[in-house]
Amino acid sequence: MIFNFEFTIPPNTSASSPKRQTFEICYGLIYRIEIQFPPGCSALAYQRILDGGHQIYPSNQGEFFHLDAMVVAFDDVLLKAVEPFELLFEGYNLDDTWPHTVYTRIGIADKDIYMARFLPSITWDKLIEALKNEKSLQQAAGAASFTSLQETFK
Repeated sequence: MIFNFEFTIPPNTSASSPKRQTFEICYGLIYRIEIQFPPGCSALAYQRILDGGHQIYPSNQGEFFHLDAMVVAFDDVLLKAVEPFELLFEGYNLDDTWPHTVYTRIGIADKDIYMARFLPSITWDKLIEALKNEKSLQQAAGAASFTSLQETFK
């Protein structure tokens, strides 16, 4: 799953009183982050992401991403397994005239079978179990389909 968020920060939003906005996500493993600062931000728009009051991006506390015409993109392995399934964006804008919108995309693997791709040693048993369950479901569906087909031609 890829979540896409637009975070618009008004002009003259100070660092001491940043704009805050909560965005809903889902249970799962955050595996990819992309934060896009479009042309014109002039590195005047600042953004960071928090989870449950703890800053997660960027990792160093108290810092913000701020660029112009660039995308900050990186892989991560952060399990979001506890409600609420949301992230808090904080930002400020030193531009005295224009609001700036920062675009954030977050990739989340929401099922154990997908999480195994990123955490194979932790979820290997769950992957095997999930594959067995899928096989059983497919076999049951196939048997039901075959029975239905037989009934059609009686």
